Amino acid sequence: MNLSLRGKIALASIAISATLSASIIGLSTSKMTSLTEKEIKTKIVSVAEVTDKLVAKWVDSKISVLNGVDIKGDFKQAGDQAIKSADLKDVFYGESNGHYRGAALNEDEMPEDGFDPRTRPWYKGAMTSGKTIITSPYLDDDTNKMAIAIAKPITGPTGLDAVISVELFVEEFSKEISEITVGDEANIYLVDKSNATFIAHSKGEFLYKPTTEYTKEFTTSKLTDFESDRKIHHVNVGGETKLVYFMPIQSTNWIIAVELDEATEMASLHAIILQNVLLSIVLIFASALFIIWLSKVLLKDLHTVSDALGEIADGDGDLTQRIDIKNHDEIGALAENFNKFVGNMHGIVTRLSSVSTNLNIQAHDMNTQSGERRILIQNQQGEVNMVATAIHEMASATQEIAKNAEGTANASDNAVAKCKDGESQVVRTQESINELANEVQSATEIILKLEDHGNAINAVLATIQDIAEQTNLLALNAAIEAARAGDAGRGFAVVADEVRILSQNTHKSTKEIQETIETLRTTTADAVGIMETSRELASKSVSEAESAAYNLSKINQVVVEISDMASQIATAAEEQASVTDEITKNTEMIRDAADDLSEKAVIAEEQSVALSGLSGDLNKEIGSFKL
Repeated sequence: MNLSLRGKIALASIAISATLSASIIGLSTSKMTSLTEKEIKTKIVSVAEVTDKLVAKWVDSKISVLNGVDIKGDFKQAGDQAIKSADLKDVFYGESNGHYRGAALNEDEMPEDGFDPRTRPWYKGAMTSGKTIITSPYLDDDTNKMAIAIAKPITGPTGLDAVISVELFVEEFSKEISEITVGDEANIYLVDKSNATFIAHSKGEFLYKPTTEYTKEFTTSKLTDFESDRKIHHVNVGGETKLVYFMPIQSTNWIIAVELDEATEMASLHAIILQNVLLSIVLIFASALFIIWLSKVLLKDLHTVSDALGEIADGDGDLTQRIDIKNHDEIGALAENFNKFVGNMHGIVTRLSSVSTNLNIQAHDMNTQSGERRILIQNQQGEVNMVATAIHEMASATQEIAKNAEGTANASDNAVAKCKDGESQVVRTQESINELANEVQSATEIILKLEDHGNAINAVLATIQDIAEQTNLLALNAAIEAARAGDAGRGFAVVADEVRILSQNTHKSTKEIQETIETLRTTTADAVGIMETSRELASKSVSEAESAAYNLSKINQVVVEISDMASQIATAAEEQASVTDEITKNTEMIRDAADDLSEKAVIAEEQSVALSGLSGDLNKEIGSFKL
């Protein structure tokens, strides 16, 4: 929100006035509220104390009458006198043996048989407590009125324990209490806390009713708390806030309560607060109007200065204009300083006009030079790009050479390893051939021994063959002799025949063995020849293996030299590739710098054009001033 200076001053004055008024109203309200609460407490406590004294006096008077009744003399006379003097319904007593006597009753009006005073509340209460008691209100059967009994324990006429009691109506007393004037929308009530019922109430409809029918907050426990703390309590009664003060009545089970309506009691305070608020609002608006008028008068010359400045700003820039100074206060000082400012501005703009002309010339020259530099830089950029491309291709070729050299070195290393493996294999082959030659020699010797054994076996077979031939001849002779002997030689002939057959088989087998041995001798001779040939071939293979091992050793040396050279080539190629990469990076940096320089040259050219335009604009703006 845009406010004028006069509006801001008025708004500030209103805010200050409102703050002061609110503070004063708040402080006065707090003080008046405190005083009002004290007045309410004084009022409510004084009413409660007066009522307490009234009730206590009434109770004490009835107890005094009770204490003055003599039951050992003429009880009838004493009782009648007490009834008349204290406005009682009756005076009576009951003894522990169940005997009952009432002063208001004649002998023929005594209770019916079966009436036992010991069952009555007044008797049991006095006997239990051992002191004077007041019963809760009850409905009298004879009169249908609410009554109470005051009783105390005594010794009866016959020396037995007894209780004497007076019975009196409470309606007049309750009416007297409820008619005590407290204030508008205020109530006073007497509560029997033993059963939480009203004995007296300003509103008759709640008389002898439970306290919770009046408000849910009047429970037995709450009533006990209320009477003990002696404070004013805020109680919700029928949706309205009430101020209630409770006071116990000595020597009784009763509580006197004074109730005030909070809204009624605070009405005067609220009216005063409202009056103060309205008065403050009127004063605030009055002071605001006065401040507005005063600021208008005081700031009149300031408006004159503002109007003059507006004419300079909105006109054609006439820096020769000056303001007439009429007053020598703060606003007059402002006008004087404004004149000085305009004079200084006149000198500054004059100098700016000269600077603008020179700036325009310099901008034009800079624009021309920027275009020339841009063309040179673009040419240089093209050359750098060509160099970068060539270096990149050289780097790729160098990397390929390094890669191939490394592959050659790896292949050479593999060849060296294979040559070493071949050399080892040849050595092992040479050793195996030597072992084979030795084994062939051993086999030849064994075959020769086998031939010798075959010859020996052949000799044995010749002997066996001779023996078989002789045995055959002997068998023939034996057969002939057996034939000559006839029947006596028949058995011998059979044996001779078997021997002859055996001899023939032996001769046949011997011949077969001899043929086999002959074949074995032939095969052995062939094997010996083959073994000799194998031995000669093995010796020749050993010589060739030695020659192959020597050649492999030479090949290994050559391959090692090739591998070393390939490794050196690979190392040199890698170093060259590294150097080429570095050159490539430097070339890229040069190209990036050239690109950046080219961009900056373009920007410089654009800026020189913009500067030339700004120079023209500056000349135009300066031309708008009247110097």
